[in-house]
Amino acid sequence: MLEVQNNKEFMSNRCKETLYDDYVIITKTLHLMEDSLKASNLNYLTANQLGLNERIIMVKYEDNTIHTFINPLITDFSKEMFMSREKDLFDGKEYLIPRKKIIEVTFANKNGMLKKIIYKEGAAALLQNLIELLEGVFVSDYGLEVIPEFDEASDEEREEVIKAYIESLNIQQKDLQEETKNNPFMNYIDESIKELSQQFKEEDEQIKEKEIKTNRKQRRNQEKIIKKLKQLTKEQLDKIDKEEENKNETSQV
Repeated sequence: MLEVQNNKEFMSNRCKETLYDDYVIITKTLHLMEDSLKASNLNYLTANQLGLNERIIMVKYEDNTIHTFINPLITDFSKEMFMSREKDLFDGKEYLIPRKKIIEVTFANKNGMLKKIIYKEGAAALLQNLIELLEGVFVSDYGLEVIPEFDEASDEEREEVIKAYIESLNIQQKDLQEETKNNPFMNYIDESIKELSQQFKEEDEQIKEKEIKTNRKQRRNQEKIIKKLKQLTKEQLDKIDKEEENKNETSQV
């Protein structure tokens, strides 16, 4: 078990991708993280909070089961957003953060199996927060600090503050996009995400095509069964009619 350090200097660096080239080491790391999470009062934990340079997140659910996210990536998200109120890990202050309302997260579980799960609203905000921690990004880096005057302000005043904040973020985003274009490594990451998203899209289409073919086959089998039943029913009715005719002929005689 390791103590939660929350070393800001260490956590300011982006965590490296977790590799599976040494199964013993990765298994030991996962056990250490799980034991540390169980021993703490926390409901979630990132590897760098323990001083580990790994891209691993663990989240404890209400039923006390622990879900592991290794090398998590947000591979798709909704256009719709909402303002999430979150506490910074270090200064304890509350910040308003714009979050995607729905996200798709691709990751490996503790068994190394690749998973793709959709998260909404609160769960989506939490995963976005934790993935940013692995990137060395904190809530206080770009969030809008919630001061007492903000809560005391009218709805219109709060909307004006949030609007100005969002506009400032849009300017920062444009600058970041320009920086990304000129950064080979960031371009590589961006292209990798696009390729991974395309890969999952193609797999989804293959699954849907397979389901369509299966449904067609099932329908054909059903049609054959119905046709056979109709044929049997007709034969039975013909047989009943013939028996009735014979009975009538016999009674007349």
